[in-house]
Formats: sequence, structure tokens, C-alpha cells
Amino acid sequence: MPQISAEMAAANAMSAGADDTPPAARTPPARERVAPRAKPRRTALKAVLLACAIVMVGVGGWLAYDVVVPMISRTDAGITAVEQEPSALPQDSIATPASRPAPSEQQAAADLAELESPQTGRMLVQDLPDNGIVYIDDRRTEGTEIELASGVHVIRMEAPGYEPMEETITVAAGTSFNMRFASRRVPSRPRERPATPPQPPPMGFLGLAIQNTQATVRIDETDLGSMRRGVIPLEANVQHHLRLERQGYVPFDTVIVVTPGDTVRLAKSLVRRQR
Repeated sequence: MPQISAEMAAANAMSAGADDTPPAARTPPARERVAPRAKPRRTALKAVLLACAIVMVGVGGWLAYDVVVPMISRTDAGITAVEQEPSALPQDSIATPASRPAPSEQQAAADLAELESPQTGRMLVQDLPDNGIVYIDDRRTEGTEIELASGVHVIRMEAPGYEPMEETITVAAGTSFNMRFASRRVPSRPRERPATPPQPPPMGFLGLAIQNTQATVRIDETDLGSMRRGVIPLEANVQHHLRLERQGYVPFDTVIVVTPGDTVRLAKSLVRRQR
């Protein structure tokens, strides 16, 4: 009990000491601050930005999951397959660099000699006329020294005025040979001279005059009609039969020959028939 009383006395003393503090030293009670109210527009804008950020983060996460994860899976699967493949094969089938035989010096020398050896032959064309043409396997070539690949080829040579020449040959690599043009000439046809038109025969003329009447004139069975005077063209140096006739008169017959460019004159009177 004495102990309890001492504690109560100490508590009372402390309370009294607190009440004895002067008013100036006492701390006034803090006033509660009132937060200013946010404007409605800023609050709505912040909400929209926050929503957009959330959507972008979600889309990015979805893309990362849909693209990156399958790639990682395929990569892991490929690495796993590569790691497991050698173990699946028998040890004897796996070749190592040490197991490959190294090429011998003789084989290397043989390969080098094969590369350095010629692969073509040379053909020299001889006696080919001017404007001659050489065909190798139906392909036209130029010149008289021709490089040919080893093997079988068909050679054809042509020249104006000669028969074509064709031969099949076998070319060996590294060789040189001659090919002589030995075709025959084609006989030339004689030039045909143009036919000259026939020249007209030389002509002469007959000057005829029947003195007492008009009569029918016939020369070489050709009836020239009835006339009394006239100039008749006749072929020169040829005999022509002339006949003069009229009813009631004695016919007159004679032979006429004219010279080229000249005129033969004939004057004749017919004789009447006796009754």
C-alpha cells in the first residue's frame, strides 16, 4: 500500500508540473490542412492517359508472348535436335577430319597435269577459193585456222563455182591437222545470146501501067484488085508471077524480078478476044 501511494503522488506531481507551464510556451494545436480540389478536366485527362498506357502494356505483352515465346521454343527444339542427332547415329557413321585420307602427291600431280593438258585441236584449211565458207557442225566460222573441241565434228566447205564438200572428222586434243578443199568445179553454162529479130527482106518495086483498060492484077496468087496504074512493092531477087485479066480480053502473064531499092516499070495493053 505505501508503494501505491508513492506512485500516485509522483503522477500527481507530473500533472501539476504540466499545468504550471506558461501559456506562451505551450504549442498551439495544429490545424488540419484541407487539400485543394482537383479540377475535373485534369482528372479525366489523367484517367484517359492511364487507360492508354494500360492498353499498350497489354498489347506489348501479348505480342511478346505470341512471337518471342514460339521463337524461343523453336530455337530450343532445334538445339535439342542438334544435340541429340549425333547420339542417335552410330559412332562408326560419323566422319571426323582425322578419318579422311589425305590426297597423295601422285594424285595431286595427275590432277594438275589434267588441268594443264590442252582440250582442243587445231584445223588448218587449205586451198579454199576466194569467198569460200567453212561450216563446223552447221555453224559458219571465219578464218582458215580453227580451234575445235576434242570429239566428232562435221566439216562442210562451200565456194562459188564449186560443188559443196562435207566430211566427218574426229579431233584429238592437242593435235593439229590440215583440211584441204578438194571439190570439183561446176561446169559453167554458156551464155545464151538474145535472139535477134529477123531482118525484113530487101524490097524492090514494080511500076505497072495498063494503057487501054483497067484490069485485075494478081501477083503470086495474091489478088491485088482492079487497077490501071500503080506502084507495087515486091521482095527483091525473087521471081514473082504477074497476071493481068479482064473479061473480054486475053489474060497477060509474065515473070517479074526486082532488085533491092529499084523500081521495074511495065506498060502493057490488053488484047480483046475475037468473037
